[in-house]
Amino acid sequence: MKYVMLLLQVGVLYVFSLVGTWMEYSIYQC
Repeated sequence: MKYVMLLLQVGVLYVFSLVGTWMEYSIYQC
């Protein structure tokens, strides 16, 4: 169960970084 929680945390961090880079990219495009 601990392994699943760790995997979930890594997934959330990855999504957050992905959204952050995408937002920066869209801001620079304007």
